Amino acid sequence: MATDEELESMLLRKLYKLRTWGAHHICESNLQKKFAKHERGRVLEIAERLRREGLLVKRPSSHEYQWFLSIMRKEEIEERIR
Repeated sequence: MATDEELESMLLRKLYKLRTWGAHHICESNLQKKFAKHERGRVLEIAERLRREGLLVKRPSSHEYQWFLSIMRKEEIEERIR
């Protein structure tokens, strides 16, 4: 079972590799896809925590929420991935 720090790094790395900055985004249902089924709930909790910290942005769409990385915090995101 992965720790919260490992899940956070994996989530940020996934969004970074997909280049989800600004206009490019990922649906909430796809946000959890890379992770084990027993960790998917924690992934959403971590995503919400990162949103409150300002690293992720969540916006509503017609069918579900869209997530993307905050371009204003790019350096900090890159540092957390390492």
